[in-house]
Amino acid sequence: MSSTNLVGKTLGGRYQIQSLIGQGGMASVYKAYDPNLHRAVAIKVIHPHLSNNPEFFRRFEEEATAVAKFRHPNIVQMYDFNHDEDLYYMVMEFVMGETLQTRLKRLNTSKRRLGIKEAIAFTAEICDAAFYAHQRGMIHRDIKPANIMLDVNGRAILMDFGIARMVDASQHTATGTVLGTAMYMSPEQIQGLQIDARADIYSIGITLFEMLSGKPPFEADSAMTLMMMHLNDPVPDLQELHPGTPPDLVAITSKALAKNRDERYQSASEMADALRKLPDQLQQTPLDVSTPSQPSPEVTFIEAAIVEDTGETIIEAPGPVIPAKEPSKQVTPAVKPPPAQPQYQPTLVEQAVQPVQHTTTPAAEAFPERMPVEGKKSKAWIPILLVLLMLILGGGGYFAYTKLFAGGGINSPLPSPTAETGALLPITNTLEETSEVTPTSQPKATETELPSPTQTEAPTATPAPVVIGGADKIAFLSGKNVWVANLDGTELTQLTQNDTEKTYLRWLPDGQGLSYISGKCIESVSLSGEISQIACFNNADKLEGFEVSPDGKQVVIGLDSQVYLVPFDLENLSNAYSHDSLSALATCANLAPYTRNSTRYVRWSKDSKRWAVVAQVPYKGIRADIVAVFPIDTCYPDNYAAFEVQFPPPHFTYPGYDKNPSIQDLGFDGNSLFALHGITRNGGFGDLHLFNMDSFKFSENVNPINNTCCYRDAEFSPDGSYLVFAYQDMGLGQASTTKLYYIPFGSIGTGERYEPLPLPEITDPKEQPQPVLRPVTQ
Repeated sequence: MSSTNLVGKTLGGRYQIQSLIGQGGMASVYKAYDPNLHRAVAIKVIHPHLSNNPEFFRRFEEEATAVAKFRHPNIVQMYDFNHDEDLYYMVMEFVMGETLQTRLKRLNTSKRRLGIKEAIAFTAEICDAAFYAHQRGMIHRDIKPANIMLDVNGRAILMDFGIARMVDASQHTATGTVLGTAMYMSPEQIQGLQIDARADIYSIGITLFEMLSGKPPFEADSAMTLMMMHLNDPVPDLQELHPGTPPDLVAITSKALAKNRDERYQSASEMADALRKLPDQLQQTPLDVSTPSQPSPEVTFIEAAIVEDTGETIIEAPGPVIPAKEPSKQVTPAVKPPPAQPQYQPTLVEQAVQPVQHTTTPAAEAFPERMPVEGKKSKAWIPILLVLLMLILGGGGYFAYTKLFAGGGINSPLPSPTAETGALLPITNTLEETSEVTPTSQPKATETELPSPTQTEAPTATPAPVVIGGADKIAFLSGKNVWVANLDGTELTQLTQNDTEKTYLRWLPDGQGLSYISGKCIESVSLSGEISQIACFNNADKLEGFEVSPDGKQVVIGLDSQVYLVPFDLENLSNAYSHDSLSALATCANLAPYTRNSTRYVRWSKDSKRWAVVAQVPYKGIRADIVAVFPIDTCYPDNYAAFEVQFPPPHFTYPGYDKNPSIQDLGFDGNSLFALHGITRNGGFGDLHLFNMDSFKFSENVNPINNTCCYRDAEFSPDGSYLVFAYQDMGLGQASTTKLYYIPFGSIGTGERYEPLPLPEITDPKEQPQPVLRPVTQ
């Protein structure tokens, strides 16, 4: 296959080449699509003139096999390697972000420098990556800003092990061969000596120097002059180039740049430890702080292994070794060992989504009487006490009590809309329509005798609710309260009456109650109306999610843009009150918290082994919600797991996303289907969109109700065959009300006409019903 232009071609019968990203001296990098796993990948295609070497294939296979085994959050993952005729290629992780070189160039253009806190964090992460590789017998040999990606979450990721070689007795790189980029090359590399891990430490030191000062320590017009400077010239005074650089940080940089490798840090982990032991006040120094992890619009989506640096990687054959002066003993300032500080990890914090304030008060005609629930505990015992008191005072009290409450209890079914009594009335914002109860005169005690136990009629068995789509009940929010009903509209019941803001309504695993978030607390309400507190996190800024896994064994809790995976144990959760207390409950520390993304909320797969995470990333200069799907059944080190798919960007967008890229709710069938909507009106209603992860097909504006807008809160039924959602007819303007629909998913797009569920309409246009379905237990 010709390597002239691969765009539009399929490599290896699998990878569909979409665009050329860049070219370098060794390879070209392409963006491609892998239809087998439905994901974007980056492919590095080695230039044919290199693969003509008879030894190339053996070296290529050994190197690629070694790198493919790496699993580290700060190293670009390799998925595959192969060849298509004479083209050898490596398939790598697709990383969104920009290179450190691009970031530094942009800052220099605006006469700014990278923040000291960022420089420390990035360097420590690259040290982590290098140490991981060193432990596995591999030296990078070409660490530089162009080979460091800064992903959209501010994490530094080391890439391009394209010139790395296995370090063993049979190493392929002969003594005298020069490998690397002159500007970042260690003295021993320049001299052609056999190298070890300390060569990478020198390159990391050059990179750290450039991050702090805005330019590398040595600059020249020719590679030869640069190499001589590395061998002979002293390192410039960093404090002169960047006044105010803390002395301890200067000392760390100077030690990494010692010309004698015995005087450098002897391992990358030692350097990382020194960086992370810097005093807390140093990490807070406000020196020319750059904007965090937000690439310029033209470089928002750049994949791994992009080739963009102007410094050519030098690969020279063995030859005469450049003579070097005996390096003088350098006096490296000692780094004072201050008390250890917690490791800094940059966090992207998204803006909290504030719940909409509602003032809707249901009318008595639309809903049955409210449950006697107030505060945290049910007060259903009050009527019982009244009965007992009346029985003590006289038998007449019994008659008065039964007359007052008969027919108005929680389980009293409402008439069907098709019955003679007419349709259910909508929820209104006034109390004027409420019928007035006429007081009944209290009869004398002698007029009624207490019935004997033998006269009590046996209760009539309640018919089983109808089952549709694997569900038998629906719960939703209206007027800041929780309501529940059968799918045919019967047994409509209000479970709460405290009129407090509630979000994230979910059925609990036993199906006998629901959970929701109210303020900074997670609460539950049983089907009998008893409210209980599950946990409160008063020190958190945001409480955003409480998602129990389908198997009922685990729960994901969202706090301050992080999510924690912990066992679902209500007793243990009642003792949780902070980030640390949640981490203490976790069985997988790497997912408590999960910090690779600034995460809003999570949806579970049906088998409880994958997450669909809604996270925030930079997009065209603003914060945007994206969905990332990945497995969590294995406890990945350092929160790392390869994404199976990520959307909408970079694969597609939908109308309005560029201006308001918010995914307020996400429907997931637990396998491959997703439902999401745009934002057109009333704080969250918009056109309905569908995405199939298996076929990678995006269906825009499916709008099943007469092809009109607007929708929100779409969720799949337990068996995935139905879709429930809230709908407003935009064409009615301010007169539109919100109705709940439950329709067969397979009929969408056929022109079938649907009727709403026989439930009261919601007249508050900004109400978020959040309908949830109760799975039928087998």
